[in-house]
Amino acid sequence: MILLIVESPAKAKTINKYLGTGYKVLASMGHVRDLPAKSGSIKPDNDFEMVWKTNSSRSKTIQDIKKEIQNSDKVILATDPDREGEAISWHLEELFKNKNDKKFERVVFNAVTKDTVLKAIKNPRTIDIDLVEAYKARLSLDYLIGFTISPVLWKKLPGAKSAGRVQSVALKIICQREFEVENFKSQKYWTINSIFKSKKGSEFSANLISIDNKKLNRFDIKSEEEALKIIKDLNNCEYIVKEISKTTVQKKPQPPFTTSTMQQEASKRLRFDPTRTMQVAQRLYEGIDNPSIEGGLITYMRTDGVQIEDSTIDQIRDSIKTIYGEKQLPKSRNIYKTKSKNAQESHEAIRPTSFKNTPEKIKSFLSEEQFKLYDLIWKRTIASQMNNAEFDRTSIDISVKNSNNIENLFRATTQYRSFSGYLSVFDDTVNEKEDNPVGSDDENKNENNILVTKDEELLCKKLEDTSHQTEPPPRFNAASLIKTLEELGIGRPSTYASILSKLSERNYTSLDQRRISPTSNGRLVTAFLENYYPDYVKYDFTADLEEKLDQISNGDYTRLSLLNNFWTNLDESTKDITEISRKEVVEKLNETLAPYIFDQELDEPRKCPECGNGTLTLLSFKEGSFIGCSNYPTCKFQRDLSGKNTKSNSKQIITKDPKSGMDITLQVGRYGPYLELDDTDPDKKPKRVSIPKNIDLDNISEELAINLISLPRLVGIHPNTNDEIIGALGRYGPYIKHQNTYANLKEMDELYTIGLNRAITLIDEKDKKNPKANNQSIGKHPKSNDEIIAAQGKYGPYIKYQKKNYSIPKDLSIDQINIDKALEIISLKNKKNK
Repeated sequence: MILLIVESPAKAKTINKYLGTGYKVLASMGHVRDLPAKSGSIKPDNDFEMVWKTNSSRSKTIQDIKKEIQNSDKVILATDPDREGEAISWHLEELFKNKNDKKFERVVFNAVTKDTVLKAIKNPRTIDIDLVEAYKARLSLDYLIGFTISPVLWKKLPGAKSAGRVQSVALKIICQREFEVENFKSQKYWTINSIFKSKKGSEFSANLISIDNKKLNRFDIKSEEEALKIIKDLNNCEYIVKEISKTTVQKKPQPPFTTSTMQQEASKRLRFDPTRTMQVAQRLYEGIDNPSIEGGLITYMRTDGVQIEDSTIDQIRDSIKTIYGEKQLPKSRNIYKTKSKNAQESHEAIRPTSFKNTPEKIKSFLSEEQFKLYDLIWKRTIASQMNNAEFDRTSIDISVKNSNNIENLFRATTQYRSFSGYLSVFDDTVNEKEDNPVGSDDENKNENNILVTKDEELLCKKLEDTSHQTEPPPRFNAASLIKTLEELGIGRPSTYASILSKLSERNYTSLDQRRISPTSNGRLVTAFLENYYPDYVKYDFTADLEEKLDQISNGDYTRLSLLNNFWTNLDESTKDITEISRKEVVEKLNETLAPYIFDQELDEPRKCPECGNGTLTLLSFKEGSFIGCSNYPTCKFQRDLSGKNTKSNSKQIITKDPKSGMDITLQVGRYGPYLELDDTDPDKKPKRVSIPKNIDLDNISEELAINLISLPRLVGIHPNTNDEIIGALGRYGPYIKHQNTYANLKEMDELYTIGLNRAITLIDEKDKKNPKANNQSIGKHPKSNDEIIAAQGKYGPYIKYQKKNYSIPKDLSIDQINIDKALEIISLKNKKNK
């Protein structure tokens, strides 16, 4: 028998359909060995030796694989065709080869289809040690930075979480954009527009583009007075069509998807975050459990390549001819080359495995989100081999002479699609506003064709001025941040999703209307790293490391060369920084973050508004950082880092609570601003509600204050359980809760308006997507009367009781645990600990 090992059960199930009885397919469930997240796992003094440890959550899987290897004649390692997949195969071979006199082979394929898999099995190879060395180098870099810089960070800034090699650079990019937004000085300017009418009755708009024979630049008209003077001068003049210019503009299709472009488009069109996109793509790649669909639906989804094999392009062209007609087919293949920095292009672009599987044909076999992403991939791939779209563009210049007989020019433009080409399948103009939210207000485009002739006299129906002001650069969303990271060569296709999720998990970034902003903690960490570890957050430095890792993958550089150079500088820098006092660090951060944390409009930005003789400074504790007085704790003044306009921590009455009649007050504490129900009973703890970070403290309305103080809100009773469904506001925004199931709400307003039926639907959907979230109540402990809960965790099932976790024996499932068995497990564990 031949044993074939892949990563996931879904992939194993799909491949098992293709192989005969002489094969056994098992899933390793990812990595079977890991680098422990503790000090000493890498030894720089011993050639950066890595101390591996088998993954405790994979113990049963490891035993199953070990047993099957003993019964096999040969082992085929068929993990994913990238650096991480090669590493999983290497770990498996290292773990089992010496214990079993078996032959190990490595096969790779970029699509889970029968032909591709069988072809790969016929062409085995050995483990690519260069790829493994690159994996080990990347892991070592991340470990060395994490376990060297993070402890310094914790010591100097106790409220900080940790530092990461790539995440810290991404955070710096976000902070830099926030600085640009906050320091942007808006500039006003005016344009002059006219509505003209031709002899044939065609009405159209035009912009003034030149004054007194001089081109009108964007900021030339600086006030409404200037604009009105120009309008007055142009009134009652003759308007003549001076020139008509017609051109045809072609728009080329975009290449098929890479990982990053797929994530960007899924974010813009489907509102999928990068993690969700990759999860859905993984399922499409591994195959859908349906007899009507054979194999995986898309090729491997972690790639920076835009190329597709010629034979596959021929299949695409055949599909275009059949479905859309020969008119939509270019004479020759469209060839694409990547523009991404450090792109390896070792894999094809992401594409459907069979173009006979049109989205509509297989829609009934897919979940809603699977269909949406597959539809996006299918259309983008098909469109990439279609004809260009064509636009007819007309520009009309209109001459008008002012009272001094000096010529001025208006210009009208019109553009319409004369040939749809690829846009009939994949319209990539739909998100241009999101990509460029500021847009251009200087160009006046008319949608309809303008019927005029040269030298024709026009009727000016209206002259008006329009005021504009420049807008700050938009904050990043997931799509634009991934695009920026890729352009700078920071990170790899497989890491973009985890970069964004880790920044959010560590509370370094927050999301508001899909735009990413740094939190106070995020800005604090970035300021610390820029001052004390500047090299490690430089864009070029991180991109150069990625390039070195790619060179190791190709055998052009060595892991030890990279790590020796890297570690020498990092170790020396850390020794120097360790000697710097915490007080000196805090003062440096006060200086760096002054424009953000101290009100620069005040004569003395750092003078304490409470005691009058203290100096405002950054105070950092394990619970978090805030701005306080240098006389703390004698002076109790405190506010959050971003509240630079808060003059005092005294109570500010917003309104009265209609239910209790008590005052709702706004206050600022160590953990940020909050609302408090001002109960006069000194023995009763007042009700407090934190204010979300995206709410402007100066604009808290009475209605908002009443809504917030009413939380948590009882939405209703779930009919199946008779338990409450509660609406509340948490660290990551609004949510509803039923038993141990949480479902996020997209908008704050929904928290106050959601009805019972909608809440039940969201809870049920969450339960279906995440059955592990359904913790089961087993009963109450007879002695303490505290509840005992059985739950499914990262490392297997366990029991929760009195804030302690008790592992469930591996031969038992959650469903087999009753109250007696739970009491036995708790009792045995407590006896062992005595």
